[in-house]
Amino acid sequence: MVAVRHSRLIAACCAFWLCTGALAGSWEIEPSVQAGLSYDDNPALEPDSQLQGEDRATTYLLAFAEAEISKSEPSSVITFSPRIRRYEYPDSEYSRLNRTDYLLRGSVSQIDQLFSSSLSFLYEQQTVLSTADFDADFGDSGDGGGDFADPDEQRDRWTLAPAFNWSPTEKDSVILSGSVGDTTYSGVENSFRADTESSSVSFQYQRAIAPRHSVGLLATFSDSESVSRNFFPLCFDGSVPDFDFSQGDDEYCPGPGPDLAVDVPTNNTTDNEIVSYSITWSYRFSERTRLNLNIGEQETTSATIGASNTGTEIFNIDNSFDGRNNSLNLVTSGERWNFELRGSRGSTVQDDGFPSEN
Repeated sequence: MVAVRHSRLIAACCAFWLCTGALAGSWEIEPSVQAGLSYDDNPALEPDSQLQGEDRATTYLLAFAEAEISKSEPSSVITFSPRIRRYEYPDSEYSRLNRTDYLLRGSVSQIDQLFSSSLSFLYEQQTVLSTADFDADFGDSGDGGGDFADPDEQRDRWTLAPAFNWSPTEKDSVILSGSVGDTTYSGVENSFRADTESSSVSFQYQRAIAPRHSVGLLATFSDSESVSRNFFPLCFDGSVPDFDFSQGDDEYCPGPGPDLAVDVPTNNTTDNEIVSYSITWSYRFSERTRLNLNIGEQETTSATIGASNTGTEIFNIDNSFDGRNNSLNLVTSGERWNFELRGSRGSTVQDDGFPSEN
Protein backbone atom coordinates (compact mmCIF):
# COMPACT_ATOMS: atom_id res chain seq x y z
CA MET A 1 0.00 0.00 0.00
CA VAL A 2 2.86 2.38 0.84
CA ALA A 3 4.57 1.48 -2.43
CA VAL A 4 1.41 2.33 -4.35
CA ARG A 5 1.16 5.76 -2.72
CA HIS A 6 4.84 6.48 -3.41
CA SER A 7 4.38 5.45 -7.05
CA ARG A 8 1.41 7.82 -7.38
CA LEU A 9 3.59 10.69 -6.17
CA ILE A 10 6.41 9.74 -8.54
CA ALA A 11 4.03 9.48 -11.49
CA ALA A 12 2.45 12.85 -10.67
CA CYS A 13 5.88 14.48 -10.52
CA CYS A 14 6.81 12.92 -13.85
CA ALA A 15 3.59 14.20 -15.43
CA PHE A 16 4.24 17.72 -14.15
CA TRP A 17 7.83 17.67 -15.40
CA LEU A 18 6.91 16.36 -18.86
CA CYS A 19 3.99 18.73 -19.36
CA THR A 20 5.76 21.90 -18.23
CA GLY A 21 5.90 24.24 -21.17
CA ALA A 22 4.33 21.69 -23.52
CA LEU A 23 0.83 23.13 -23.80
CA ALA A 24 1.83 26.11 -25.90
CA GLY A 25 2.16 25.87 -29.66
CA SER A 26 0.16 24.49 -32.57
CA TRP A 27 -2.29 21.62 -32.09
CA GLU A 28 -4.02 19.31 -34.57
CA ILE A 29 -7.53 17.92 -33.94
CA GLU A 30 -9.06 15.01 -35.86
CA PRO A 31 -12.63 14.35 -34.63
CA SER A 32 -14.83 11.48 -35.79
CA VAL A 33 -18.38 10.31 -35.13
CA GLN A 34 -19.76 6.85 -35.89
CA ALA A 35 -23.16 5.28 -35.36
CA GLY A 36 -24.78 1.99 -36.23
CA LEU A 37 -27.53 -0.46 -35.39
CA SER A 38 -26.62 -3.81 -33.81
CA TYR A 39 -28.53 -7.00 -33.04
CA ASP A 40 -28.24 -9.06 -29.84
CA ASP A 41 -30.18 -12.25 -29.09
CA ASN A 42 -29.59 -11.96 -25.32
CA PRO A 43 -28.61 -8.38 -24.38
CA ALA A 44 -28.99 -8.93 -20.61
CA LEU A 45 -26.88 -12.13 -20.68
CA GLU A 46 -29.62 -14.04 -18.92
CA PRO A 47 -28.98 -17.77 -18.33
CA ASP A 48 -30.99 -20.43 -20.14
CA SER A 49 -32.80 -21.29 -16.91
CA GLN A 50 -34.29 -17.78 -16.83
CA LEU A 51 -35.06 -17.50 -20.54
CA GLN A 52 -37.31 -20.59 -20.50
CA GLY A 53 -37.66 -20.57 -24.25
CA GLU A 54 -38.58 -16.89 -24.49
CA ASP A 55 -37.28 -14.75 -27.33
CA ARG A 56 -35.05 -12.07 -25.80
CA ALA A 57 -33.59 -10.69 -29.03
CA THR A 58 -33.51 -6.96 -29.70
CA THR A 59 -31.64 -4.26 -31.59
CA TYR A 60 -29.80 -1.28 -30.15
CA LEU A 61 -28.06 1.85 -31.35
CA LEU A 62 -24.32 2.09 -30.79
CA ALA A 63 -22.65 5.48 -31.28
CA PHE A 64 -19.04 6.68 -30.92
CA ALA A 65 -17.71 10.21 -30.68
CA GLU A 66 -13.93 10.48 -30.45
CA ALA A 67 -11.06 12.75 -31.36
CA GLU A 68 -7.28 12.68 -31.60
CA ILE A 69 -5.63 15.86 -30.35
CA SER A 70 -1.91 16.01 -31.04
CA LYS A 71 1.06 18.30 -31.15
CA SER A 72 4.43 17.39 -32.70
CA GLU A 73 7.73 19.23 -32.43
CA PRO A 74 11.32 18.14 -33.12
CA SER A 75 11.89 17.18 -29.48
CA SER A 76 8.39 16.40 -28.16
CA VAL A 77 5.12 14.72 -29.06
CA ILE A 78 1.80 15.07 -27.19
CA THR A 79 -1.34 13.09 -27.96
CA PHE A 80 -4.79 13.03 -26.30
CA SER A 81 -7.61 10.73 -27.42
CA PRO A 82 -11.00 11.24 -25.70
CA ARG A 83 -13.89 8.92 -26.60
CA ILE A 84 -17.58 8.71 -25.69
CA ARG A 85 -19.57 5.55 -26.38
CA ARG A 86 -23.37 5.40 -26.11
CA TYR A 87 -25.71 2.39 -26.08
CA GLU A 88 -29.39 3.11 -26.69
CA TYR A 89 -32.15 0.45 -26.67
CA PRO A 90 -35.39 1.54 -28.38
CA ASP A 91 -37.22 -1.45 -26.86
CA SER A 92 -38.68 -0.20 -23.56
CA GLU A 93 -38.12 -3.64 -22.02
CA TYR A 94 -34.37 -3.01 -22.23
CA SER A 95 -34.32 0.72 -21.59
CA ARG A 96 -32.45 0.07 -18.33
CA LEU A 97 -29.48 -1.09 -20.40
CA ASN A 98 -29.05 2.40 -21.88
CA ARG A 99 -25.61 3.60 -20.84
CA THR A 100 -22.69 5.87 -21.70
CA ASP A 101 -19.00 4.98 -21.33
CA TYR A 102 -16.06 7.40 -21.29
CA LEU A 103 -12.39 6.92 -22.15
CA LEU A 104 -9.44 9.30 -22.17
CA ARG A 105 -5.93 8.17 -23.07
CA GLY A 106 -2.81 9.91 -24.21
CA SER A 107 0.93 10.19 -24.06
CA VAL A 108 3.63 12.81 -23.67
CA SER A 109 7.22 12.24 -24.81
CA GLN A 110 10.43 14.22 -25.04
CA ILE A 111 13.46 13.12 -27.06
CA ASP A 112 17.04 14.36 -26.75
CA GLN A 113 20.27 13.06 -28.22
CA LEU A 114 21.17 10.73 -25.35
CA PHE A 115 18.03 10.82 -23.20
CA SER A 116 14.32 10.35 -23.83
CA SER A 117 11.30 10.24 -21.55
CA SER A 118 7.61 9.51 -21.92
CA LEU A 119 4.42 9.32 -19.93
CA SER A 120 1.29 7.47 -21.05
CA PHE A 121 -2.00 7.63 -19.20
CA LEU A 122 -5.53 6.23 -19.36
CA TYR A 123 -8.80 6.97 -17.59
CA GLU A 124 -11.93 4.92 -18.19
CA GLN A 125 -15.45 5.06 -16.79
CA GLN A 126 -17.44 2.09 -17.99
CA THR A 127 -20.63 0.20 -17.15
CA VAL A 128 -19.73 -3.45 -16.57
CA LEU A 129 -21.54 -6.72 -16.02
CA SER A 130 -22.44 -7.64 -12.49
CA THR A 131 -22.02 -11.02 -10.78
CA ALA A 132 -25.43 -10.66 -9.18
CA ASP A 133 -28.35 -12.72 -10.48
CA PHE A 134 -31.16 -10.89 -12.28
CA ASP A 135 -34.37 -12.25 -13.69
CA ALA A 136 -36.01 -11.27 -16.95
CA ASP A 137 -37.55 -8.17 -15.39
CA PHE A 138 -34.19 -7.08 -13.92
CA GLY A 139 -35.15 -7.87 -10.36
CA ASP A 140 -32.48 -9.05 -7.95
CA SER A 141 -33.06 -12.77 -7.56
CA GLY A 142 -30.00 -13.97 -5.69
CA ASP A 143 -26.61 -13.23 -4.20
CA GLY A 144 -24.31 -14.27 -7.02
CA GLY A 145 -23.45 -17.03 -9.38
CA GLY A 146 -23.16 -15.63 -12.90
CA ASP A 147 -22.27 -12.72 -15.16
CA PHE A 148 -25.68 -11.18 -15.86
CA ALA A 149 -26.26 -7.61 -16.89
CA ASP A 150 -26.62 -5.05 -14.12
CA PRO A 151 -26.30 -1.60 -15.67
CA ASP A 152 -26.02 0.02 -12.24
CA GLU A 153 -22.47 -1.25 -11.71
CA GLN A 154 -19.68 1.06 -12.82
CA ARG A 155 -15.94 0.58 -13.15
CA ASP A 156 -13.52 3.50 -12.83
CA ARG A 157 -9.97 2.76 -13.93
CA TRP A 158 -6.87 4.88 -14.39
CA THR A 159 -3.20 4.15 -15.10
CA LEU A 160 -0.02 6.19 -15.40
CA ALA A 161 3.14 4.76 -16.97
CA PRO A 162 6.36 6.83 -17.08
CA ALA A 163 9.51 5.65 -18.86
CA PHE A 164 13.07 6.95 -19.18
CA ASN A 165 15.70 5.83 -21.70
CA TRP A 166 19.36 6.81 -21.36
CA SER A 167 22.29 5.92 -23.65
CA PRO A 168 25.51 6.92 -21.88
CA THR A 169 27.65 5.37 -24.67
CA GLU A 170 27.09 3.87 -28.09
CA LYS A 171 27.17 0.35 -26.58
CA ASP A 172 25.15 0.91 -23.41
CA SER A 173 21.49 1.66 -22.84
CA VAL A 174 19.47 1.97 -19.64
CA ILE A 175 15.68 1.90 -19.45
CA LEU A 176 13.75 2.74 -16.28
CA SER A 177 9.98 2.35 -16.50
CA GLY A 178 7.04 1.99 -14.15
CA SER A 179 3.30 2.09 -13.83
CA VAL A 180 0.69 2.88 -11.21
CA GLY A 181 -3.02 2.23 -11.45
CA ASP A 182 -6.30 2.00 -9.61
CA THR A 183 -9.55 0.16 -10.41
CA THR A 184 -12.74 0.62 -8.38
CA TYR A 185 -16.31 -0.65 -8.73
CA SER A 186 -19.45 1.09 -7.53
CA GLY A 187 -23.22 0.87 -7.85
CA VAL A 188 -23.75 -2.71 -6.60
CA GLU A 189 -23.36 -3.46 -2.91
CA ASN A 190 -22.15 -7.05 -3.28
CA SER A 191 -20.71 -7.36 -6.76
CA PHE A 192 -17.99 -9.85 -5.75
CA ARG A 193 -15.47 -7.80 -7.72
CA ALA A 194 -12.19 -6.57 -6.29
CA ASP A 195 -11.04 -2.95 -6.06
CA THR A 196 -7.35 -2.95 -6.94
CA GLU A 197 -4.38 -0.65 -6.52
CA SER A 198 -1.16 -1.63 -8.29
CA SER A 199 2.32 -0.35 -9.02
CA SER A 200 5.43 -1.67 -10.74
CA VAL A 201 9.02 -0.59 -11.45
CA SER A 202 11.33 -2.08 -14.07
CA PHE A 203 15.05 -1.58 -14.68
CA GLN A 204 16.73 -2.82 -17.86
CA TYR A 205 20.40 -2.58 -18.87
CA GLN A 206 21.72 -3.64 -22.28
CA ARG A 207 25.39 -3.89 -23.29
CA ALA A 208 26.69 -4.54 -26.79
CA ILE A 209 29.88 -6.56 -26.31
CA ALA A 210 30.58 -6.93 -30.03
CA PRO A 211 28.68 -6.20 -33.25
CA ARG A 212 26.92 -9.58 -32.89
CA HIS A 213 27.01 -10.14 -29.11
CA SER A 214 24.94 -8.43 -26.43
CA VAL A 215 24.08 -9.10 -22.79
CA GLY A 216 21.40 -7.59 -20.60
CA LEU A 217 19.93 -7.42 -17.13
CA LEU A 218 16.25 -7.00 -16.33
CA ALA A 219 14.86 -6.46 -12.81
CA THR A 220 11.24 -5.76 -11.92
CA PHE A 221 9.22 -5.17 -8.77
CA SER A 222 5.43 -5.09 -8.62
CA ASP A 223 2.99 -4.61 -5.78
CA SER A 224 -0.79 -4.86 -5.83
CA GLU A 225 -3.50 -4.69 -3.19
CA SER A 226 -7.07 -5.82 -3.87
CA VAL A 227 -10.18 -5.69 -1.70
CA SER A 228 -13.18 -7.85 -2.55
CA ARG A 229 -16.53 -7.93 -0.75
CA ASN A 230 -18.45 -11.17 -0.30
CA PHE A 231 -20.00 -13.33 2.42
CA PHE A 232 -18.41 -15.76 4.86
CA PRO A 233 -20.18 -18.04 7.39
CA LEU A 234 -19.73 -17.01 11.05
CA CYS A 235 -21.24 -18.12 14.34
CA PHE A 236 -23.32 -15.70 16.38
CA ASP A 237 -20.43 -15.23 18.82
CA GLY A 238 -18.14 -14.18 15.96
CA SER A 239 -16.18 -17.44 15.84
CA VAL A 240 -15.47 -19.43 12.68
CA PRO A 241 -17.44 -22.68 12.25
CA ASP A 242 -15.62 -26.02 12.19
CA PHE A 243 -16.73 -26.82 8.62
CA ASP A 244 -17.62 -30.32 9.73
CA PHE A 245 -20.33 -31.26 7.25
CA SER A 246 -21.28 -34.52 8.95
CA GLN A 247 -24.71 -33.08 9.78
CA GLY A 248 -25.43 -31.82 6.28
CA ASP A 249 -24.24 -29.32 3.69
CA ASP A 250 -24.51 -26.32 6.02
CA GLU A 251 -21.81 -24.98 8.35
CA TYR A 252 -22.51 -25.59 12.02
CA CYS A 253 -20.96 -23.87 15.00
CA PRO A 254 -19.38 -25.81 17.87
CA GLY A 255 -21.39 -26.23 21.05
CA PRO A 256 -23.63 -28.61 22.92
CA GLY A 257 -26.20 -28.41 20.10
CA PRO A 258 -25.86 -27.70 16.38
CA ASP A 259 -26.03 -23.96 15.75
CA LEU A 260 -26.32 -22.95 12.10
CA ALA A 261 -23.75 -20.36 11.03
CA VAL A 262 -24.90 -17.24 9.17
CA ASP A 263 -23.28 -15.51 6.20
CA VAL A 264 -21.90 -12.06 7.09
CA PRO A 265 -20.39 -9.40 4.79
CA THR A 266 -16.65 -9.89 4.56
CA ASN A 267 -13.79 -7.83 3.13
CA ASN A 268 -10.96 -9.92 1.70
CA THR A 269 -7.74 -7.93 1.37
CA THR A 270 -4.93 -9.48 -0.69
CA ASP A 271 -1.45 -8.02 -1.01
CA ASN A 272 0.85 -9.46 -3.70
CA GLU A 273 4.52 -8.59 -4.17
CA ILE A 274 6.63 -9.96 -7.03
CA VAL A 275 10.38 -9.47 -7.44
CA SER A 276 12.02 -10.89 -10.56
CA TYR A 277 15.33 -10.56 -12.33
CA SER A 278 16.86 -12.18 -15.38
CA ILE A 279 20.07 -12.19 -17.41
CA THR A 280 19.86 -12.32 -21.20
CA TRP A 281 22.43 -13.14 -23.85
CA SER A 282 21.93 -12.73 -27.58
CA TYR A 283 24.03 -13.69 -30.57
CA ARG A 284 23.14 -12.64 -34.10
CA PHE A 285 24.40 -15.01 -36.80
CA SER A 286 23.12 -12.78 -39.56
CA GLU A 287 20.62 -10.01 -40.20
CA ARG A 288 17.82 -12.59 -40.13
CA THR A 289 18.97 -15.19 -37.59
CA ARG A 290 19.66 -14.80 -33.88
CA LEU A 291 20.00 -16.95 -30.76
CA ASN A 292 18.64 -15.78 -27.37
CA LEU A 293 19.34 -17.19 -23.90
CA ASN A 294 17.43 -16.13 -20.79
CA ILE A 295 18.12 -17.12 -17.16
CA GLY A 296 15.76 -15.72 -14.55
CA GLU A 297 14.36 -16.05 -11.04
CA GLN A 298 11.21 -14.76 -9.38
CA GLU A 299 10.05 -14.41 -5.78
CA THR A 300 6.35 -14.01 -4.99
CA THR A 301 4.75 -13.28 -1.63
CA SER A 302 1.01 -13.13 -1.07
CA ALA A 303 -1.02 -12.33 2.05
CA THR A 304 -4.82 -12.52 2.26
CA ILE A 305 -6.78 -11.30 5.28
CA GLY A 306 -10.51 -11.81 5.64
CA ALA A 307 -12.39 -9.63 8.10
CA SER A 308 -16.08 -9.12 8.81
CA ASN A 309 -17.74 -5.72 8.57
CA THR A 310 -17.27 -5.39 12.35
CA GLY A 311 -13.50 -5.80 12.00
CA THR A 312 -13.31 -9.40 13.29
CA GLU A 313 -10.47 -11.24 11.54
CA ILE A 314 -11.78 -14.48 10.05
CA PHE A 315 -8.72 -15.87 8.31
CA ASN A 316 -5.13 -14.90 7.49
CA ILE A 317 -3.27 -16.74 4.72
CA ASP A 318 0.40 -16.17 3.81
CA ASN A 319 2.11 -17.78 0.82
CA SER A 320 5.49 -17.38 -0.82
CA PHE A 321 6.93 -18.92 -3.98
CA ASP A 322 10.39 -19.09 -5.52
CA GLY A 323 10.51 -19.65 -9.25
CA ARG A 324 13.21 -20.21 -11.86
CA ASN A 325 12.86 -20.04 -15.61
CA ASN A 326 15.49 -20.73 -18.27
CA SER A 327 14.82 -20.49 -21.99
CA LEU A 328 16.73 -20.75 -25.25
CA ASN A 329 15.26 -19.85 -28.62
CA LEU A 330 16.47 -19.60 -32.17
CA VAL A 331 14.72 -17.16 -34.49
CA THR A 332 15.18 -16.83 -38.23
CA SER A 333 13.07 -15.10 -40.85
CA GLY A 334 12.82 -14.72 -44.59
CA GLU A 335 10.97 -12.41 -46.90
CA ARG A 336 7.73 -14.41 -46.61
CA TRP A 337 8.26 -16.73 -43.64
CA ASN A 338 9.39 -16.84 -40.00
CA PHE A 339 10.76 -19.77 -38.01
CA GLU A 340 11.30 -20.01 -34.24
CA LEU A 341 12.63 -22.92 -32.20
CA ARG A 342 12.14 -22.52 -28.44
CA GLY A 343 13.04 -24.60 -25.40
CA SER A 344 12.37 -23.67 -21.77
CA ARG A 345 12.34 -25.15 -18.29
CA GLY A 346 10.66 -23.62 -15.27
CA SER A 347 10.23 -24.63 -11.65
CA THR A 348 8.30 -23.19 -8.72
CA VAL A 349 8.82 -24.05 -5.04
CA GLN A 350 6.28 -23.03 -2.39
CA ASP A 351 7.37 -22.20 1.14
CA ASP A 352 6.04 -25.57 2.27
CA GLY A 353 8.77 -27.25 0.21
CA PHE A 354 6.55 -28.84 -2.47
CA PRO A 355 8.06 -28.16 -5.92
CA SER A 356 6.34 -28.09 -9.29
CA GLU A 357 8.09 -28.08 -12.65
CA ASN A 358 7.13 -27.54 -16.28
